[in-house]
Amino acid sequence: MASFPLLPCVGFASLFSSVAMSVVVSLFFSAVVSPVACASAQPVELGTEEFRSLRCATYGTGTVYFAGEGEIHARGGEGVDGLLFRVVGVDIARCLQDVEGRWWLLSRELTFYLDPVTREVLHRWTNPVTKESLPVMHNANPYQAMPLAPRIAAVRDGGVTTLALDIRSRIPNPEFGRPKFADHLPWPVFDSFESYAFTFVKGSKGEGSKAHLRFNRVGPWLPWMKLGNRAGDLIYTLTAYKTESYDALPTVLRDAMEKRVPLYQEAPTCILQGQATNSWMLFPQRFHSYLAGETFPLPAPLSSDACTLQTN
Repeated sequence: MASFPLLPCVGFASLFSSVAMSVVVSLFFSAVVSPVACASAQPVELGTEEFRSLRCATYGTGTVYFAGEGEIHARGGEGVDGLLFRVVGVDIARCLQDVEGRWWLLSRELTFYLDPVTREVLHRWTNPVTKESLPVMHNANPYQAMPLAPRIAAVRDGGVTTLALDIRSRIPNPEFGRPKFADHLPWPVFDSFESYAFTFVKGSKGEGSKAHLRFNRVGPWLPWMKLGNRAGDLIYTLTAYKTESYDALPTVLRDAMEKRVPLYQEAPTCILQGQATNSWMLFPQRFHSYLAGETFPLPAPLSSDACTLQTN
C-alpha cells in the first residue's frame, strides 16, 4: 500500500442528525471544518476547483481511486465481540460539472470482507449466536452522487493540506416492520457515525496530487449477518490512498473488477438524480439472491449510465 504523511493538523466538524440521505449528502460537502491551530500550518478555505483537483483527478474528469485496507470490530454484542473481519475496498470516483456550473462527486464502492486470520475473501460466515452459516454479501454500491460545497475549511503546511469531516446520519428504514426482514433490517432508522480525515499532498508540476485517508465508522450490524435487534454495533477503521492508476489497486480488487464486476473499473459518467444508494437500501433488492446462497458481489457487467441531469 502506498505511504503518505500522517495528518499533521486536523480539525473536525460535527454534522448532526438528518431525516433523509439527501440531507446527509448535502451536509457532507457543505461542512465547515474548524481547523486545529498548528505552529507551522495556516487555516485555509478551499474553493470548489481546488478541492475538486485534490479529491478527484488533478487534471480533467477521469476516474480516481481511493483504495484501502482495514478492520471491522464488534462492540457490546452478547456473543458477538472483537475483530470480526478484515476488509479491502475501493471508492471509484470522478467529478463532473452540471449545466448550472455545480460540481458533483460521482462514485461507486466495492468492499470485500476477509477472514481475520487468513485474510482470504469470505463467501460464508458463521453467525456466532445461532451458528447458522450465511452468505457474505460483500459491499458493491453501484452509484453515489454528492454535490461539492463552494468552500471547505482546512489547514495547510507547505504542500500538505489536511481536513476532516464528521457525519452523523439517520436514514429512515423503508422496510421496517416487514416480517421477512425482521432478522436483517429491524431498525426504524439506519443510524451511523462516520469520520473522514484527509491528507492531500500536492504533486510537482505536471503530476497529480497524492492523498491519504483515515476512515472510522460506527454503525449497526450488517443485514446479511442476521443478528436482528441484538444489542451491539460495528466499528470500522480503514486507511486508504488515492491513485489515478488502475494497476495500483490491490490484486483482489482488480481480479473482481475484471472477472465479475467490470462496471466498477470506472466511475459513473452521469449525474443520476435520486439514484444514490447504500448497503442497507440495496439489501432488499438482493434478498432473493441472498436466500438462494449466491456468491457476492453479484455480476455487474459494463453498462451505459442513463443521465437524468445534463453535464458540461
